[in-house]
Amino acid sequence: MDGYHSIPRVLLVTFPGQGHINPSLQFSKRLVRMGIQVTLATALSAFNCMTKTTTTQGLTVVGFSDGYDNGWQDTDDIEHIASMVRRRSSEAVADLITSSSNQGQPFTRVIYTMMFPWIGRVARTLHVPSTFLWIQPAAVLDIYFYYFNGYEEAITNNWNDPSWSIELPGLPRLAPRELPSFLNASDLYYRSLSSFKEHLECIGALLRPQICTGSTNARLNAMYHARCHRVNFSTQNCPAMVLSLNA
Repeated sequence: MDGYHSIPRVLLVTFPGQGHINPSLQFSKRLVRMGIQVTLATALSAFNCMTKTTTTQGLTVVGFSDGYDNGWQDTDDIEHIASMVRRRSSEAVADLITSSSNQGQPFTRVIYTMMFPWIGRVARTLHVPSTFLWIQPAAVLDIYFYYFNGYEEAITNNWNDPSWSIELPGLPRLAPRELPSFLNASDLYYRSLSSFKEHLECIGALLRPQICTGSTNARLNAMYHARCHRVNFSTQNCPAMVLSLNA
């Protein structure tokens, strides 16, 4: 095999927000130091604001249109934004994967961050393995998981009670103010909570065959409390995994 084509090539797709761009960029540089070619892709609204005077060999940053090239306003309809971004981002990522393959430089793995659960499905449709990159503390992923698996009603019904607190498995007792604001039904971005649920559904569908070996607690411990996953970026047979930068 030609030396160039044997180099692992990763497409990392990230949400166009500073809290997503910076961790994704740092993670990309870590991959490059491992000898991996990385293409970091984000929406034009963020790409056009990025400083491009410095370059890192092995790292390419590209922008794509998600339908909101100038960003969106808080007054815009969240459901319409989500629908447009899903459709346009899916098309753009599919085009990136297909065009790279047609040029003889196929991606060996797609990595995607929060708010983009459908990217994993796009990659799977095109037979490219994918990895969900979690850029928040691992404990926050635990909270979202438990919210959608038995604790939603308790959290929702007691959110406005300052004296109330909850103890989730493996976590210290938490008051409402210590929980992610997206769990608050009155939060502006509460509707975006569905994307986190979709992430968890995708992870469960992809990971359960590999790690479901016992009770529910055993599965949770394996899936959400493991602090390190080794990923072989050069193989097509590596199962989908979750990476946490802040375990």
